[in-house]
Amino acid sequence: MANKVRVFGKAQNRTVQGIFNAYLIMYPNATLKDLNQAFPQELRWAKDDFPLFVDMKDAPKFDKIISRGERKGEKDNKFDFEYFTNAKDIFNLKDGTKAVMRQMWWEEAYKNVAKHAEQYGIEVANFEYREPFSKGEYRLEYLNGYVPPVSAKKQSKWWLWLLLGLLLVGGALCFLLK
Repeated sequence: MANKVRVFGKAQNRTVQGIFNAYLIMYPNATLKDLNQAFPQELRWAKDDFPLFVDMKDAPKFDKIISRGERKGEKDNKFDFEYFTNAKDIFNLKDGTKAVMRQMWWEEAYKNVAKHAEQYGIEVANFEYREPFSKGEYRLEYLNGYVPPVSAKKQSKWWLWLLLGLLLVGGALCFLLK
């Protein structure tokens, strides 16, 4: 299969996020179940049974308290958040599900996902480590003339608006010229 999408990433987790985004662009009707089947949890080599993707409303169920504030004289507990839940990190699926992905990725898991993604025509072209406390990012490049599918919802009806505008202008001119 000729590759269709190339991912350029900075930080392992953001590069993986780019891979998942590329998959969803190529398969816009994918559901949460489809995502977890296409990229099974075993790719992470995790010691837990947490899926790679969950519905955003279920993400807090997986968070863990790593220190209790009242023991250290602090106001709040500190949590280990398992999933990205910021607005920019949410995958809005066509069925209305807001999917979020695992947050922590180490090198072996990153390589597993990158290798696994090749079967879907997705390649990682460049990966850069990020500086500590700096933001990671990714960008996608379409290859070999690949044009991502556009869902019917996103297709513009520009011709309809043009026709309606012409009819309105024509009607106004007829009214003014009589």
